[in-house]
Amino acid sequence: MGRMTRNPSPSSNRQQDLSSFGGQNDSICKKFYPLFFSVPNGIAEIMDAILVLGAAVWSDGPSPTLRRRTAHAAELWHAGAAPSIIPCGGLGKHPPSEAAAMRTLLLNAGVSADAIILEDQSTTTLENIRNARPLLPGPNVIIVTDHYHGRRALMVARHLRLNARVSAPKHPHPPIKHQIRETLARLAYAYKLRGLGRNG
Repeated sequence: MGRMTRNPSPSSNRQQDLSSFGGQNDSICKKFYPLFFSVPNGIAEIMDAILVLGAAVWSDGPSPTLRRRTAHAAELWHAGAAPSIIPCGGLGKHPPSEAAAMRTLLLNAGVSADAIILEDQSTTTLENIRNARPLLPGPNVIIVTDHYHGRRALMVARHLRLNARVSAPKHPHPPIKHQIRETLARLAYAYKLRGLGRNG
């Protein structure tokens, strides 16, 4: 994980390099890294990949949660936060898989097809991250999910020895039932991870 030292690719469509994220652009840093992602001196670090955790695909298309996470991942990629994106999520009640739906959204947002690596078998947060790990080019990852889900995702990633940060899209405060459910899920995951090896 290094500072901004590489030269931008001539073929890149990225609109802004992270090296300009200091000073007057500090507000952009805060937008792209609102949760856990440290920005020392206003300059963010390039990570190895952006991991997008899955959400439902509805009968009429991707759910708002899936669209929100995918759009945020595309923003990060365009900003140069990492060279690749791994959308995670298998097939739910409605096709296509969550990962495939995100791939379409990412392509529509201008992300290069070569930068997208699908993980399309997982159905849980643990599986999202565990299945994606062999696909990662390195251990340094940005996990894109919602604020309320970030702590559990970070718990899993760090248990699996990933140097993970969470970046969450802007979203209204979740309903209290979501917060209660997530608190219970974190407790369950803490117990589950105790019996799970570091290699998953």
